[in-house]
Amino acid sequence: RTGLMRRAPFEEHVARMAEDHHASGRAMAMAMLRVAPAPGARAPADQAWRRSFTEICALAGRLVRDTDSIAAFGRDVIAVALPACDLAGARRSAERIASVAECTAFASTDSDAPPILFEHNAVELQPGESGSALLARAGRGLELESLTA
Repeated sequence: RTGLMRRAPFEEHVARMAEDHHASGRAMAMAMLRVAPAPGARAPADQAWRRSFTEICALAGRLVRDTDSIAAFGRDVIAVALPACDLAGARRSAERIASVAECTAFASTDSDAPPILFEHNAVELQPGESGSALLARAGRGLELESLTA
């Protein structure tokens, strides 16, 4: 529906990518974004939120490189695996997706769509780190930001 990978195949792909990047010595990074209604915005109806998130996912899929892999996790999280990319590149990718999607959603004519806000986190693969550990670390960064925001 979103045009993005499903979570389980994405996790398997990230695991293989991490192994490959360890073997080749190339950098690899992960960006994770959480989409939420802006503070003070009224909570959207479930159908309106699903429609908005689907559109955001489709847009995000067009904003990444051909070599990147992107997946929707649940109702509000987008994960992007960035091969041959360092932490700074992952941060730029997350910021680009968030900036374009926030502007696009703001310009939306859908009266049921609330203004949205993105939290994002980026991490770089560490020596010996598995793909699942990389994903978990990227997700923990969003949880910590949510707790302190």
